[in-house]
Amino acid sequence: MYIAKNLTMKKYVKDLEKAINKRLKILDTLKQLYRSETIDDVYYGLGEVRQALIKPISPTYETLLENWLSTPYTGLHFKNEDSMFVTKKGERVRSKSEKILADTFFDMRIPYKYECPVEFSDGSVFYPDFTFLHPKTRQEIYWEHMGMMDDKKYAEKAMLKIQKYEFNGISQRDRLIITQETKDIPLNIKFVKLMIKNYLRS
Repeated sequence: MYIAKNLTMKKYVKDLEKAINKRLKILDTLKQLYRSETIDDVYYGLGEVRQALIKPISPTYETLLENWLSTPYTGLHFKNEDSMFVTKKGERVRSKSEKILADTFFDMRIPYKYECPVEFSDGSVFYPDFTFLHPKTRQEIYWEHMGMMDDKKYAEKAMLKIQKYEFNGISQRDRLIITQETKDIPLNIKFVKLMIKNYLRS
């Protein structure tokens, strides 16, 4: 009976793996088709003259982005003793690493908001380091940089923050991007650019 159970389980797992892989291939195909042509692509394919004659079925990303960027918000307050780091965009940020991130987004033409508040269902408010409007999903994407992960208390607070995002339906590498560093392992700009390519590009 022990052998029979093991053999049956082995066949079940093998068949299950085949079924999952088959579905993954289908999903991958659909993903590629979705990326190849969007509603915006159809509109822009008409050319400027024809575009002026119609109203698109849904607002283009550029329209949504313009409205999103122009919506005012109040970020966290800077104390006088806070470090002074100014980005290429002319904004004040709190650390050298945040300046590196902000300047990288600026150079790669990735629009963002710095410390724009997000309110959770329980009424608590977070101020993500950076917020983006994704060109495909039209959802807000949050980027948190955790720069002192070799500090025990800081690391514990960082883990609680990640959990808070997850509990509110904002998952890592979906709508939450996290970079980390310690004194011995600084921010890796190549990794930053890879994350931008994988999660913020269309």
